[in-house]
Amino acid sequence: MPSAATRRTNLRAVRRELPPVRKPPSGRLKLLAALLTGAAVLGAAVFIYRNSTVAPETVALTRGSVEITQAVDGLVVRSEEVYRAPAAGAVRRLVAEGQRVRVGAPIAQIVAPGTTTTTGTTPTTGTTPTTGTTPTTGTSPAPQGDAAVRRELDQINAAIYEKAAALNKAKANGDHATADLLQRELDQLAIRQSELTPQLGRSQPIIVAPPPAAPAPNPPPAQQSQVAAHREQAATFSGVVIYQTDGLEGKLAPAQAETWTPAQITALAGEPRATADTVAKGDPVFKIVDNLSVTLLAVLPEEALSRLGDTDVVTIRFDGRDGPPVAARITRQVAGNGEVLMVLTTPVFPESFVHQRRFRATLILGRHEGIMIPRTAIDVRDGLQGVWVVEGADTRFHPVKVLGGTDDLLALETDLHPGIRILTTAPTRMR
Repeated sequence: MPSAATRRTNLRAVRRELPPVRKPPSGRLKLLAALLTGAAVLGAAVFIYRNSTVAPETVALTRGSVEITQAVDGLVVRSEEVYRAPAAGAVRRLVAEGQRVRVGAPIAQIVAPGTTTTTGTTPTTGTTPTTGTTPTTGTSPAPQGDAAVRRELDQINAAIYEKAAALNKAKANGDHATADLLQRELDQLAIRQSELTPQLGRSQPIIVAPPPAAPAPNPPPAQQSQVAAHREQAATFSGVVIYQTDGLEGKLAPAQAETWTPAQITALAGEPRATADTVAKGDPVFKIVDNLSVTLLAVLPEEALSRLGDTDVVTIRFDGRDGPPVAARITRQVAGNGEVLMVLTTPVFPESFVHQRRFRATLILGRHEGIMIPRTAIDVRDGLQGVWVVEGADTRFHPVKVLGGTDDLLALETDLHPGIRILTTAPTRMR
């Protein structure tokens, strides 16, 4: 058995042959290792991204057009006159809603309380009672000269309406020669209309019939409507009859257009009110609207004017209305508090505007035709705007002229032809 000294000598020899025991790494060394590993992974990702073989997205050039638009809310301003009840009573409509009438035509009858009226069809305008009493209109026949003036005015009004509709269609189709011709014809008709109007004797708006003679005992039913006194109202100018008012008739008149501001128009409020079956003295009964011309008020952001360009004509596309857009002329612009009040006139009067006061529409401020591209495809090199044309595996910068566009599309003037492919996103936007 080896001695104790020999065992100690052997143990020391074994220890010398074994590898030294390493201490576990410190926290700092662990952090350094993690950072080096992350940097290596990130570098590899960047290398792979920059050397990716995925082809950039391209698009073929096409020819088309783009509209510069602005959504607006607005008000309809019309030449209109409200007729009020001269006395309390029941309202008897002699003219249907929406019917166009001429000057002097009886529109409605106010029947005093307790008056008996015939049942059945509404009398036509200009009829004479069958009783032989004084005519219910209370008017004497118009002189021959006055009647001739009225006939010519009616013909002129019809011609204005017809030519105005044709003018709007010509402008919508871009037929400028026809539009100019129609505009000159409308100007001549307007001159003749202004010459004739002062010659026309205006009828009294409220026509009161004198009390009829006392009826015979037990008059026939057909004659009972003549028993009590009544009042009729007659038109003082040609237009469309509407049995509804909104309280804005006296505040919104075309002649006041020079005084309006954006704040005033925005603050206006009116509620449509239909004529009741019975009215008190002074209540509105109906109004007559001149449907041969219309003024539109539109409030829009002041920044929108920069997209309008050098023109005084815009096209309006009304929401919820079929048919072509309506051409309108800008007659006045008033800025205030970041908004602009645009006063527009148009010779075309949409039928819905006879009743409608407020509208929602899209103003077409301009239209550009050319080569169409996505807005993201435009790039700038050495102060020049251009696109990147794809030629096989390569691309080259090609200068272009930007005509205008929207947030998504641009119209270009360029010698590039439809079908040529370009990058949809400029390289500067990819970085």
